[in-house]
Amino acid sequence: MNYNNDREYYNRNQGFNNPNERMRNVVNNEQSRYEPQMSQQEALEPTVIGKGARIVGTVEVAGDLVIQGEVQGDITCQNKIKVTGVVDGNITTCDVDLDNAIVTGDINCTGDLHLSVSATVAGNCEAMNVVCGGRIKGDVNAAESATFEDKAALVGNLTARDIEIQKGAVLQGSVNIRQDVYFDTEH
Repeated sequence: MNYNNDREYYNRNQGFNNPNERMRNVVNNEQSRYEPQMSQQEALEPTVIGKGARIVGTVEVAGDLVIQGEVQGDITCQNKIKVTGVVDGNITTCDVDLDNAIVTGDINCTGDLHLSVSATVAGNCEAMNVVCGGRIKGDVNAAESATFEDKAALVGNLTARDIEIQKGAVLQGSVNIRQDVYFDTEH
């Protein structure tokens, strides 16, 4: 059989009578539709909200997020968030690094939460590991470890498996170390 061009050959041998049928098949094929997106996510550049920018509303990011400006609204990020600006809303992510940041809202991360000496959080914090050099006004729940450096301050309750409080740190609230303790009352 003779074909006028390569496209006609491809369409006839793939069972498509015209190019539009092939496009409909690709769009309706779930696997084909999501494969290009997945390869793009693997190589995502960080999303940056620069100095002077102000975002009002919910922010959802697939890759890393850098906030140098201001966000008023809840933030959901699949990777890391680095904040050097202001966030007025809840943060849900993997890892959080707060440096010279002000966060008013709860932080829930599955990985590590790090506050530099110039960072402030007014809200509850939940993470695998917490390293605090700044100030937190709210409860802290660390699944593994919590470290409060010499200039850190916590006004709220602290729960963790391992706790390190350096000389000079201030904690106002109850402390609960999540470990089993056994007493032998028989001598």
